[in-house]
Amino acid sequence: MVYPVDLTPVRDKLKVIEERLGCSKAEAIRESIGHYAEYCKGLEVVTYRDVPKEQAKREILDYLEGKQRVWTDEILLRL
Repeated sequence: MVYPVDLTPVRDKLKVIEERLGCSKAEAIRESIGHYAEYCKGLEVVTYRDVPKEQAKREILDYLEGKQRVWTDEILLRL
């Protein structure tokens, strides 16, 4: 596949990658995409819901039941 991309804004950065890795521009771009893809694997998307306050309280209490310790981000991601 070929993608027409204007690399003018990152030309200097690409040159540094190319020199330090000792590879072609194409290989530097492939490596960069691979690195970025690995970074993105660990990201989670949080979708907010509009729920009534009482329903939110109930869901949080249900989630906390039986747990000794919970981090706030766990609550946000599970509800």
